[in-house]
Amino acid sequence: MVIITGAGTGIGRAAARAFAAEGARVLAVGRRSEPLAETAAGAEGDGGRAHARRRPLLHRLPGRRHDHRPSVRGGPADRP
Repeated sequence: MVIITGAGTGIGRAAARAFAAEGARVLAVGRRSEPLAETAAGAEGDGGRAHARRRPLLHRLPGRRHDHRPSVRGGPADRP
């Protein structure tokens, strides 16, 4: 089984459909139910097996800090 996060759109959707087309069982995971269902339906239409599961982001669980800033020490990555 292949688990693809962010499988509702973009690269995640393309990866899920590609793995399913190659015969892998795919678990499509993401935040929004509708795009995930579309991904699973498309993968099955290509002859694969896929299941969609809506899951919250880990950093939004109680007790976890909600911070999207990169944690790079010593300044931006492009500086020596």
